[in-house]
Amino acid sequence: MCNPLGAHFNIAHGVANAILLPHVTRFNLPARIDKYADVAELLGESVSGLSKTEAAEKTVSAIEQLNRDVSIPARLSDVGVTEDYLEQMAEESIGNPLVNINPRKATQEDLLQIYKNCY
Repeated sequence: MCNPLGAHFNIAHGVANAILLPHVTRFNLPARIDKYADVAELLGESVSGLSKTEAAEKTVSAIEQLNRDVSIPARLSDVGVTEDYLEQMAEESIGNPLVNINPRKATQEDLLQIYKNCY
């Protein structure tokens, strides 16, 4: 999903990844609850007494906090992305072979929703 951001808006790949990461992680939570629960703990989140799902959800907030700590823009609109490109970028992204190895099967509509969530 980062490639169209670089191609159309000249956003650095790492910045694009960082902006998308909390949203893609949230999308993938149902497919990797145990792993994301572990990641939350590794990121320093307090997960004691939480269910696996609650602990996994802490991963998203930890990533969002890390992005704030290192001054990563929170929204695609913050880096010049225009809403009229979201559908085109979702269409371009669904053809990327990396989408096929995502932990959770994603449709073009899912990718569009992730972009919208980031916008």
